[in-house]
Amino acid sequence: MAFLNQRRLRDYPRLMLGTMIFVLMLNILLRQGWMGAVKQIIGGDFIMLYSAGKLFQQDANSLYDFQKQGDIQRELLSPTPFEGIMPFNYPPYVAQAVSFFTRLPLAVALVLWSILTIACVTLAVYWISRVLVPNWLHDQGLTFSQLLIISCSFFAFIEGLQVGQNHGLTLLLLTGMVIFSIKEKWFLAGILAGLTIYKPQFAIGFLILWLIWGKYKALIGYAITSLTWVGFFVLSHGLSLFQTYLSSIPLLLKMPYLEGFGGYLEVTPYGFLISVLPSSAWSGIILFTQILTLLLSIGLAWTAFRFRKHPIDQRQTVFILAILFPLLTAPHTLLHDLVILIPALVLWAQQTRSSSLLLICITIYLGAFLLPLVTHVTGIALLGLIPLSLLAAQIHQLGRLGVKDG
Repeated sequence: MAFLNQRRLRDYPRLMLGTMIFVLMLNILLRQGWMGAVKQIIGGDFIMLYSAGKLFQQDANSLYDFQKQGDIQRELLSPTPFEGIMPFNYPPYVAQAVSFFTRLPLAVALVLWSILTIACVTLAVYWISRVLVPNWLHDQGLTFSQLLIISCSFFAFIEGLQVGQNHGLTLLLLTGMVIFSIKEKWFLAGILAGLTIYKPQFAIGFLILWLIWGKYKALIGYAITSLTWVGFFVLSHGLSLFQTYLSSIPLLLKMPYLEGFGGYLEVTPYGFLISVLPSSAWSGIILFTQILTLLLSIGLAWTAFRFRKHPIDQRQTVFILAILFPLLTAPHTLLHDLVILIPALVLWAQQTRSSSLLLICITIYLGAFLLPLVTHVTGIALLGLIPLSLLAAQIHQLGRLGVKDG
């Protein structure tokens, strides 16, 4: 451990951040139209959302017509050649929300989106630093600025920023859910959870906790927020688009099998299995994922019950498991979603000062950077091993704590 001295722990993330910024700038400066220097469409995921917003305004009933999605995307990217489709795989009310950005030119909207993403991450890290980082760790050098450097140089964040993902917002909302829960501001925690319904899987673990702990204010806050959003959409556009969306889910779940989709960046057991097994095994993979989800739901509920009489600020393991839940159960969760591990690892540091945790953090930090290179060559979603390894570590932690029913 002598190699991992305080100077290296401070300076290496700064070197990584500088390198990442340099590469991102080169990718933009050497682009050809919308095609970056690394031969990837710049802001591809945001363009998918933007095109869905356009299609929603033009012909909402065709929102899940993949051919029309592709036509709009080619029109937006012209004269940059673009073959294929970036399929819109969100619930229909998301298209209505992002249609706000279509009032701006695509390039301006992408810049604004990126600024908002950076702002969300900055705010989330500030919140984590002020509330979750233990004093001993702050004294060891994990200040707000250092945690921000680590977070922004984390390749999961960089990859998401490059493709225009919403991972910054997800990190901010999930951080708020944890902090408001610890501060027992349950209604506010539920409101933030309700705002995650653009990716509803990220709130499920917390809903299980709140249900087991009888925190009905959080559940009410979630219900009011999510139903208001969905209800407003239903009142203005009916239920037909929901039916179309539900009927398209099997096709959307098979997207990792498509060439060029980037399924090697999946971080879930589902993504790992779909990368190593043929498409003929898909129904078996779905069944396995459903069983795993059921078992993990029961395990999380049981753990929440065992911790129910502990002081709320001593339930770190339960919150960590709730954060991990979507990374283990959701079929479609990618590299950029690993940013939600930032509050989870800080919570873990509240429990232990062991060097093992430092090694885990470094392994995840480097793994998020190095594994995509390996997985791109092999086609195997090795990133899926990260959440599984963290789950195993938390189960081991539970064994050490030996929590008893109170």
